Amino acid sequence: MVRPRWLSAQRVTASRLWCHWDRAVALWAGANLLLVLFDITYIPLRTFWLQRNLTPLPQVPLVVPLSLLPDLTPLYDPVKGIEPHRETQAYLQAFERLDQPLLEGSTLAQSAAQRRRLVALTEAMINENPFAASGNSGTLEKIKNRLRQRASNDSAKQAAAQLLGDPWLKQSSWQQERRFWQQQVLPLVATSYWRSIDENGRPTDHFWRIDLLLFQSVFALDILLRMVRMRRRFPGLSWRDALLRRWIDLPLLLPFWRWMRVVPVVERLSQAQLINVEPLRAAVSRAVVSLLALELFEVLALQLVDGTQSLIRSSQWPRWIRSLRSHQSAAAGSRSPLGADGAGSGHSPACARAAIAAGPCPAAAVAGGARRRDGASRREPAAGWWGGRQPAGSLAGHGPASSPQRRSPERAAATGHRSLLGGAGGGSGAGRHARAQPGVALRVIAAAQAQLPGPGEPGGH
Repeated sequence: MVRPRWLSAQRVTASRLWCHWDRAVALWAGANLLLVLFDITYIPLRTFWLQRNLTPLPQVPLVVPLSLLPDLTPLYDPVKGIEPHRETQAYLQAFERLDQPLLEGSTLAQSAAQRRRLVALTEAMINENPFAASGNSGTLEKIKNRLRQRASNDSAKQAAAQLLGDPWLKQSSWQQERRFWQQQVLPLVATSYWRSIDENGRPTDHFWRIDLLLFQSVFALDILLRMVRMRRRFPGLSWRDALLRRWIDLPLLLPFWRWMRVVPVVERLSQAQLINVEPLRAAVSRAVVSLLALELFEVLALQLVDGTQSLIRSSQWPRWIRSLRSHQSAAAGSRSPLGADGAGSGHSPACARAAIAAGPCPAAAVAGGARRRDGASRREPAAGWWGGRQPAGSLAGHGPASSPQRRSPERAAATGHRSLLGGAGGGSGAGRHARAQPGVALRVIAAAQAQLPGPGEPGGH
């Protein structure tokens, strides 16, 4: 379907508008990140923002002035609840009252009262330590060390009284002493401050108001617009899923842990094509993958070593070694054919040893088969010795089966011979071996005849 030109132009304009909006929000987020970093580091670096100079070597009185930087402390101190300390402010005002008459050419006698007042404030400052409230106790030690070095005196209080006394001021002009006080002492005294406490017992901080009004409101509007655009692009997407897809923007709305905003800010700047973080991402990915691979290799190596040690120290090694011996496997293989042929209980130890060397024992197999057949004939009264069933009348005492007749030895031997050669083996290896060797069968028959009772014995003819 052909679309009108005005529709295509409107869509292109809309896409460009959204592109400009995304870039503007990305830049605004970058400005917010810089402000957050300034807020986090303002308290530790307040001395730097107040004096606007650098001291590369703290032990050496070398100062690098940075006069191009603006003085931001009068503007940002109220945001953090910082107020000038009363004692240090009184000290600075006392020095100004002393400095003015001496610069105008007044005598030492006329400024004696101001000098005694300044010495008393110095002693009070050393005793009370107003720098402890702001966590800058080291600043007081710097002041004391510089007073000692200037006056060559081990006591800081006596050094202050010596530097403001008449003998010292008569030896050196006030211009030199004024330069010392203004460059070495007063800037350190001015760093002391007092910070108010809110109702929750925490130091006062009003930065959240600036952050909420100027930045978080814009970020919330941008997230809402992104959700609307996403739902237009994917109509089946719910509001909750659309919000979850923008989870990376969550630090922009948190009133705490503001340093975490670096992640969504970098993501927005990268999407707006204002910065390129692909080389950094690739380097970080390779570093993480290499660390994970190294850890995984170490874990696998340790598991392999532990498994090998446990296997070597196992108490099952003797049993495993004995199970691999050859004569036990041969003995186990020789017992299984004998049991299968039915000669597992009646063969002699000599026959068992011969079976290990040359296979199954024919005599034992045939004798075992004969005993099983004879036992089966005794257990089944309904079957005759010839293997057939008795007539129905034999159960009532009629027929030839009812008379208790004994078989003759020759007939029994012949029957045993037939059963051994035909049915006793049951198609087994022992029966086939007996049929293949007639001499063995005759010896078995003779042994069966010898076991039959004689005429004079009980049960014989």
